[in-house]
Amino acid sequence: MHKSFDQLSRAGAAGRIALLEAGARMLGAPAKECVASDSMIRHGSRAVSYADIVASGKVTRQFTEADLASITLKPASERRLLNHDTVARDVPSKVNGTAVYGIDRKVAGMVFARPILPPTRYGNSILSWDDTAARKLPGYLRTVVIEDPTRTCQGWLVDVAESWPVAAKAADLIEVRYKSEGGAASDEQMLAEGARLIDNPSTGGVFHQDGDPLTRISEAREVHEGIYRTHTALHMHLEPLNALAWQDGKTWRVHGGNQWQSITLPLVAKALGIDQADLVFETSYLGGGFGRRLYCEFIVPTALAAKAMGRPVKLVFARSDDTKFDQPRSPTVQRIRSVTDGKGALLAYDHRCAAGWPTDSISPEALEPSKDGNGTVDPFAISGADHWYDAESQRICAIRNDLVHTTLLPGYLRSVASGYTTWAVETHIDELAHALGRDPAEYRLALLGAKGRNGGAAPHAVGGANRLRAVLERVLEKSGWSNRHTLPSGKGMGLALGTGQEREMPTWIATVAQVAVDSASGTVRVES
Repeated sequence: MHKSFDQLSRAGAAGRIALLEAGARMLGAPAKECVASDSMIRHGSRAVSYADIVASGKVTRQFTEADLASITLKPASERRLLNHDTVARDVPSKVNGTAVYGIDRKVAGMVFARPILPPTRYGNSILSWDDTAARKLPGYLRTVVIEDPTRTCQGWLVDVAESWPVAAKAADLIEVRYKSEGGAASDEQMLAEGARLIDNPSTGGVFHQDGDPLTRISEAREVHEGIYRTHTALHMHLEPLNALAWQDGKTWRVHGGNQWQSITLPLVAKALGIDQADLVFETSYLGGGFGRRLYCEFIVPTALAAKAMGRPVKLVFARSDDTKFDQPRSPTVQRIRSVTDGKGALLAYDHRCAAGWPTDSISPEALEPSKDGNGTVDPFAISGADHWYDAESQRICAIRNDLVHTTLLPGYLRSVASGYTTWAVETHIDELAHALGRDPAEYRLALLGAKGRNGGAAPHAVGGANRLRAVLERVLEKSGWSNRHTLPSGKGMGLALGTGQEREMPTWIATVAQVAVDSASGTVRVES
């Protein structure tokens, strides 16, 4: 990630120094006379590999924050991989089918499992269960009741069999009676709660504010207001959720696709009742992650089933399981109010968004203090709302929808910013242009003046709105935007801009789409 470049560069350089010093000691040579290259420490004709150095246990060097900061990194001219064409080593195996994904891994003595999921994500306990019908299947072994100390998997069972087809069929035959104390609100109910929250001025916290837009809005003769709703969105990655867990002596091992091991590792260790040092993650390729494999709660029932069985267990979700207990992108309700002057300049802009906060569920320590001191905000749930268009005053507020959190485990879903914030911003700018009688491209260009913080800053987002403006100008030229009025009746063009997940992310996107609308049915078809 671009913001980690310096940090990771220093970590890599520190590792190289540690290996160089340890290798020099093993070669009996001064460190200053040794060189590190091609995974070897060399002194003249003698060499020792990084692998042998690590295996020797003689790498003892440690670095403080000050030590890391004092390292002089190699100049860009000496980089051997960055800024050079390289071969993506994983492409051939992914093309010819030899790449190992989580679902491909096998170990000796492994059995298969499928989860039996309760009616709702939270508040479930098992009153009784009956596997009489499942026991008639050849290869069925048993069903494990998941007693999860982390309370992440409430009311789960896992059926275990010699093969996945048997495990998949057995899960459908097992009868379970639940006691459910939790609720499962519908999308419409969660959206209704979001609408209530954005109308209550005491809710939420300020993510960003310039000036006093609320005063401007209260005094304005005309306020442009838009309400924007998005529904729950599922990840639907190609590879179903899966994990393989087994005990190897004192060590527990987990294999599977995982995007954020440091988040999932303590969860699984707590579930097993072991020290984190005794848990090893072996990460495979992802058959699609998109944020769903950032917080892998499905490893908990895998590990607990393996513990109960005393042998390796591979848990695989059926697609219906995956869909039922996804960590979806939250439904959202957003309200944007703006005031413009006679020339269309934004005098005030107020954006309030009610949503589930994935960071609050998964990594609450990463929440940020609200700029108005009203608690915390989830930056991921609101990033992108703090757009690059010039506004004399603006306020961006994030509101946690608690009803979402009692219904779902809100998750991350990859897009520019949060997806829904960018959509709301761009839709509102289009609506403003329409109300003002302005061409939507020309109006955006007028708002991209790179004033103040919109001018960007080093080392990230250098150029700021000027770069977004350049991308917009380029796409207008390449798409033939100026000729759109010559299109036949029922056809037209639309455009939208997008930027990185955070303002510091140097990503600038402009898109033009040509669409056709069937006058009889109202069907919209994207042509190019």
